[in-house]
Amino acid sequence: MTTDVQSLDRAFQILASIGRAGTCSLSELAAARAMPFSTVHRIVGSLIDNGYVIRHGRGNYALGPAFLDFAGRVSLADLLARIGRPIL
Repeated sequence: MTTDVQSLDRAFQILASIGRAGTCSLSELAAARAMPFSTVHRIVGSLIDNGYVIRHGRGNYALGPAFLDFAGRVSLADLLARIGRPIL
């Protein structure tokens, strides 16, 4: 069963776009995700407040320390081992 939480989905989409691009502007994010600029601005503001996104230069945004710390705790090899162990 899947529950759709639109704001959370949009935040993950924005994080994915920033991760792929390295840095990008709010306008680029809005265009890439077909979201209103105001929505992107509000979500990115929340992500900044929580450390998942940082301002990088003038008008550009990058993944922040909280995101990198969070992502660094997950090893793909460990994840695959946990998933595969019960099957094997």
